[in-house]
Amino acid sequence: MLRIQNTYKNDNKTLYLIGTPIGNLKDISFRVVKILKEVDLIYCEDKRVSIKLLNHLEIKKPLKAVHKFNEIESFESFQEDLRTNNKIALISDAGVPCICDPGMYLVNKIVENNINVNITPINAGPAYIHVLIVSGLIAYSNTFLGFLQNKTENSELINELKKSKGVVCFYESVHRVVERLNSLLLQIPESTKIIIGREISKINEQFVYGTLSEVCQFINSDEFVKKGEFCILIESISSNEEFSFNLNKLDSEIKAMKNNSISNKDIIKNLSKKYNINKNKLSEFIYKNK
Repeated sequence: MLRIQNTYKNDNKTLYLIGTPIGNLKDISFRVVKILKEVDLIYCEDKRVSIKLLNHLEIKKPLKAVHKFNEIESFESFQEDLRTNNKIALISDAGVPCICDPGMYLVNKIVENNINVNITPINAGPAYIHVLIVSGLIAYSNTFLGFLQNKTENSELINELKKSKGVVCFYESVHRVVERLNSLLLQIPESTKIIIGREISKINEQFVYGTLSEVCQFINSDEFVKKGEFCILIESISSNEEFSFNLNKLDSEIKAMKNNSISNKDIIKNLSKKYNINKNKLSEFIYKNK
């Protein structure tokens, strides 16, 4: 199911995933302090540890322990807390929740059950970590590729997806994000889970969750806003299969264009741009199957 979160443009209740100091208690942002003062309830890994940070910040809030021994069961408690609280924070003893710390299973349950609540990352370091912790994917490892070296083809990315036992994260520019994902749709399983984050921590922050097929349908619609830099997370495909362009997936799209009296020349031009496919390969496929 497609899930779209426009974090700061709705009135939904919010779960804040907040990064805390790994050692020195002064290593904390003004925004973290502000959010911790505003929330109604704080989920924490160990009350004894978190109270030291809160005392240092002169913040008094009710605490509830969420740790590796009770996290899976805490989802029911979270739903109940959500009925009576508008803003809930989740912090770990040190660092960022959901990465080798509590939070991953709770966020997974929220996403999988499509609970109408904002999952909002605060002070989580690099952009891809912000997206990773709100992804809801159960992953004990991650591979970060930065901006892909090859701007036009996906072999580097697909190799990492096949090797990875967790998730693969990369950045993409506004000029290539649609073509990148459209081309992947022809190369890897349509059911692969994917999350896109853009404008992280800004007023237009948006997270898009779904299968590759669902997300591609969205990004090719008028609803999609091509603005900002994009961070993309894809679950591993853990396969020894050789993935190559499956042009048969374009059959229905080609037929629909022909039914609208679009010439083969224009079909080739439009689809080669949309999916970043070699025109000669596309031409050969169309004329072979006409």
